[in-house]
Amino acid sequence: MTLSVSPAGMPALKPLAFQLKIEAQPVSPLTLEAGWLNGKTMDMGRHFLTLHQQTNRQWELQGMIPVCTVDPEMVWQMTLQYRYQDTLTELQIDTVSDSRNH
Repeated sequence: MTLSVSPAGMPALKPLAFQLKIEAQPVSPLTLEAGWLNGKTMDMGRHFLTLHQQTNRQWELQGMIPVCTVDPEMVWQMTLQYRYQDTLTELQIDTVSDSRNH
């Protein structure tokens, strides 16, 4: 699985586009059901991402994060909720935003 974001650095108050790609063909269909970002180092609320399936192994997720005035390089946790073989699972990925130049 690969995940990339544009623009690089995840700047606050800018539209973010994440590209999620599953490298191997799953045995059963995989359905991405929800995605969101929440602050890990500080509670900044839950920011839901819109999901756009491009192929059976590739999605684009779009959203935005707020400015953290205390820590410009805040750690965010992305949660991806997906269904595979009738089981709902969550994958959590930590990432750092760079909001020094917002």
